[in-house]
Amino acid sequence: MSTARSTARTRPAETAATFGALVTATAYAIGLSAEWIAVAGILAGLAPGAVTFIVANGGVREVAARLWRGARA
Repeated sequence: MSTARSTARTRPAETAATFGALVTATAYAIGLSAEWIAVAGILAGLAPGAVTFIVANGGVREVAARLWRGARA
């Protein structure tokens, strides 16, 4: 049986999607306006793709180094 930590390491996009869903649900639960909930949903939708991109390109340090050097990440 896998732990939450091992799942987060082996399936980062799914972990980011879960976090995004929690953010959106929390925004609704605390009574934010529909506009803010929509913003939270948009950001939650972008998170899995961003995480996958970063992991596929060597992690945060490698992506930052490539961007700093002007290379296309």
